[in-house]
Amino acid sequence: MSNPDEAEAQGKQTFEQQVGAVVGKLTQDDKGVWQFPESVEAADEVKFAAMTEKRRRDTESALSKTRHELKAEKVLRGELEKRVMAPVEIDEATRAELDIMKLEDPEAWRKKYNELEQQANTKLQEELTAITTNAAQQAEISRRTEVLNQFNSAHPTAQITDQTLQDEIPPRISGKLAKGIISFEEFLVEAHDYLVAPKIVGGQELAAQPNLGSAGGGSDASNEAIEVQEITDYAKTVF
Repeated sequence: MSNPDEAEAQGKQTFEQQVGAVVGKLTQDDKGVWQFPESVEAADEVKFAAMTEKRRRDTESALSKTRHELKAEKVLRGELEKRVMAPVEIDEATRAELDIMKLEDPEAWRKKYNELEQQANTKLQEELTAITTNAAQQAEISRRTEVLNQFNSAHPTAQITDQTLQDEIPPRISGKLAKGIISFEEFLVEAHDYLVAPKIVGGQELAAQPNLGSAGGGSDASNEAIEVQEITDYAKTVF
């Protein structure tokens, strides 16, 4: 078997790339079972590897999401405890008004106090909705950062960065993530396969080359962290 880097340099698809391309074409039937469209032409061993890889990705993605969702729920639970324990906030002027009303007109006092409680509950629900959304977003960003780091470590010859997304990945790929058609993991695979696929220039097929203009030299840890944050922000379209 040829070396993957040599195969890419010669403009040929490695076995891994063939599998990745087929995985991206899998569709689900009405019962949720993954299957290959009739238009997919690939060797049986490629299809078998693609189906295995799809199941592995789905399992890994589910475990990763569950782990980060638990983190989000922990944050939400803490905020819930703080707010449930907090009494209804009433300013001094309103409190003085309620004290007088309680003595002179208990029925009016109860009605007024109920209105204040309802307002407080409405505000609480709005705050909790915002907290829930933010916690979910932060959990997803954390998950995608982890997935991206692992993916780039496994594909050192075709690193995916914010600059790569902006300059080299076509909207037909990034658009599928934005519309929720593919998962973040599937998006990375499609982006990688596009980067390493041979390009047609002037009627001639050329091997994909890294974009040296955007590579930069000597990236430090802080710059890498910024790139990861940018790409996860760029691809954060599930909300």
